[in-house]
Amino acid sequence: LQGFGGTDFNAISRGVKQEMERSNMSHPPTAIFVLTDGASCGPFRPENPESYYFFLSENYTSCLPPEAKWYLLSEFE
Repeated sequence: LQGFGGTDFNAISRGVKQEMERSNMSHPPTAIFVLTDGASCGPFRPENPESYYFFLSENYTSCLPPEAKWYLLSEFE
């Protein structure tokens, strides 16, 4: 895997919120899976951080919310 710059994790959060509104969901998803290197171009504070599961190609965790769960992809090889 090769990256090309910081990921906007807030775009994911906005997309989840839009899908909830479009689908008339009354509760947020219980799990949101994100494949990334973990590098971000800004702070990420989603409404339900405990629902996020990050699978990381690199060990960049400073931008991830502390309530989120994260795993290194290398642990699965």
